[in-house]
Amino acid sequence: MRISDIISIAKSYLIFGIIIAVFLVAVFLFIYFVVYKKAMKGKRTLSKRKLCWGIIFVCYIFVVLGATLLSRGDFYRNRTIVPLLYSYKEAWMNFSVREWRNLILNIFMFVPFGFLMPLGIKYFQSFWRVYLSGFLFALGIELVQLLLNMGIFECDDILNNVLGTMIGYGFFAIWAFMVAVIRKQSKSVCSVILSQIPLILIVTSFISLFIVYMNQELGNLSCRYVVKIDSDILQVETKETYKNNAASMPVYKVKKASVEETKEFASKFLVNLEDTIDESRTDLYDETAVYYGNKDYSLWIDYRGMTYQFTDFSTLFPDKVIKKEENAEEQTIRSLLHKYMVEVPEKAVFEKKGDGKYSFAIQQCVKDNIMYDGTIRCEYYDNGKFGTINSNLLSCVYEKEYPAISEQEAYQTICEGKFRHNIDSESLDVKVGKAVLDYEVDSKGYYQPIYRFEAEINGVKEQIEIPAYSF
Repeated sequence: MRISDIISIAKSYLIFGIIIAVFLVAVFLFIYFVVYKKAMKGKRTLSKRKLCWGIIFVCYIFVVLGATLLSRGDFYRNRTIVPLLYSYKEAWMNFSVREWRNLILNIFMFVPFGFLMPLGIKYFQSFWRVYLSGFLFALGIELVQLLLNMGIFECDDILNNVLGTMIGYGFFAIWAFMVAVIRKQSKSVCSVILSQIPLILIVTSFISLFIVYMNQELGNLSCRYVVKIDSDILQVETKETYKNNAASMPVYKVKKASVEETKEFASKFLVNLEDTIDESRTDLYDETAVYYGNKDYSLWIDYRGMTYQFTDFSTLFPDKVIKKEENAEEQTIRSLLHKYMVEVPEKAVFEKKGDGKYSFAIQQCVKDNIMYDGTIRCEYYDNGKFGTINSNLLSCVYEKEYPAISEQEAYQTICEGKFRHNIDSESLDVKVGKAVLDYEVDSKGYYQPIYRFEAEINGVKEQIEIPAYSF
């Protein structure tokens, strides 16, 4: 989720929060002036400061509840309890901007809570009461998500929310100290400094993680396991005999394009089709740049590897009936792809997929220290145009060789429960089949070797991926 998406969600629920706050204030004022003041002859004066605080606090609570509960779709309907630090391990393995940003935003979402509670209610000006209230509020949100099937119960969300509450209280301590100084009141500097420890520890921890990551020679692989499977619920067997000879394996570097490079490529691609980029519709995501032509073209380009997806909407949604061409020859498709600026390697294997769909596949073909790996898929129509082109072909430059584990050692890793899977069950019966050597792009853009095992987990066909490098 992008920052703009988060701001949009916050704005939408802020409006509801303001409406509810205005309604509650109207009810409160009616009770105060009509019931309390007029009917009951009450003497207590209404505090404008408390009233403003109440409006702000109600709006804030509605934004938090809206973002954590009301914005959940069917995708989140899953009664699952995620163990502590799982999301941090996941973020480390993928090391994507999106995942780290989500963790940080989960922390800062509760900073206002830690600041507003002691600001508006004297009872919560003790740090432990604010921390406890932040924990209970976060726990309540997670329990509602779990019990009402509105999401997953993440222990890390509670941790992050409590950390945010601590930071917010630290900001309040600074605020209270400044007010005391202005009013010439005594205030302990030591307590203010101590209240900043959570913020200092969090910032230091994140900086340390990023320093460790930057000093790694290679990036992290998303296929590496996050949580080890308990041996009590795991049963692994195989009929295969795996190679036991370990050897060095090469790693390759995948090009990572800048925004400017993707724009230059999209511009040339569209000009080749007698079109230009419609700047008003360009959308830049964390990992993908999206460009639209002034005609009916779109181009989604991944920064990593410059893989892309092209769509011609005039072909997919034509004014007149056109048909998919199902019997085109290889040379015809190759020549037309060339006109679309798509270069197909000579050794790529051509295949007719049916229904007007064609593909070229090449697997780990090394030429002049460059590895070509991946597929090009397209959909061809009888008007001589492609409806879609999906280019997932990587051109990787040789980097270095590293010692790798053997197939047998990779299989042993599976037996130890150190692998990822998609089966939600209290017991796992794993039948492991053949292994092939494949490659996967890591978080730094290196193409690392992995072992890909055919497998059945509780009768469901799966693929188990084990990194070939043990570090």
